[in-house]
Amino acid sequence: MWWFLELVTLQNLDGRTFLAVYGGLILISTLAFVALNRLVRNRRLSGPTDLPAFELAMVEGGDARALQTAVLELLHAECLQREQSSIWFKLKATGRKPPNDETLHQLILERAAQTQSLYKISTHKPIQKILRQSRRRLVKDGWLAYPWLLELTSLVTLLWMVCLLGMGLARMYLGVFQGRPVTYLVYELLFGFFILLFGVKQNNPTTLAAAQYLKDYRRRSAALATQIRSKAANVSAADQVLALALFGLAPALEGLVYVESPVLSMLESASNRASSAVARGGGGSYESSSSDSFSSASCGSSSASSCGGGGGGSTSSGCGG
Repeated sequence: MWWFLELVTLQNLDGRTFLAVYGGLILISTLAFVALNRLVRNRRLSGPTDLPAFELAMVEGGDARALQTAVLELLHAECLQREQSSIWFKLKATGRKPPNDETLHQLILERAAQTQSLYKISTHKPIQKILRQSRRRLVKDGWLAYPWLLELTSLVTLLWMVCLLGMGLARMYLGVFQGRPVTYLVYELLFGFFILLFGVKQNNPTTLAAAQYLKDYRRRSAALATQIRSKAANVSAADQVLALALFGLAPALEGLVYVESPVLSMLESASNRASSAVARGGGGSYESSSSDSFSSASCGSSSASSCGGGGGGSTSSGCGG
């Protein structure tokens, strides 16, 4: 075992030489991670750029934002309403027909026929199925990279990162054991961890062409992001949906719990017990402030489910793709 550690930690090199070699390996590995990721994501957009709002949100922020965008559209179309339950809100279908024939909208309304949390809606199998179908269509049209190729790239980069950091840790262990100075190696290990992590983080599912399209769209709509943060009430429903799809800003969805956890369940149980106690005591209704459980602030919804790909301004009726 000892000879193996000496072999993988290049014990034949003195400390300064090892630091230079190890630092070079870290930099080269990071550049290789970035280059490999760009190669995997180097695809052209072959489909139409006029995407439904929820699909544009999926390209930008994944399935969670896609579902939140669809819910926001239905809220503004008054097909859904918010109902307070304990310390956060749930959703209830109003019975109104959606303004379009998007399958995702229909499934959300079916699930919300009885009051449901956003989390319960997100775990509905037909909704998950339609989101998977949308994701496959986006992969086919060049908006998203091939998932199997991304997974393979992630696995390779992660394994190499573990091996490289393991090499540095083993060298540090031997240095401490043999009474050698390891201060600079510790600094290099910390630097290496963060720079390698940066390289791994580049493994984005959005293709380069789609990322550039969204970057241009966000730049053209920068004023909308500022407006939605300061005066969301004055922003049209369509532009509020656009702000959610592009920037993840959705004040209108605050208080909706997308992810359940033991902590949230405990808070809800405590709130329900307090509400029941007040009701039994005749003290009137119990009101609690909305939870800050929704991760991104929001905006209003839109009656249109897509946005033109050519416009991109804050007054557009949807989200270009």
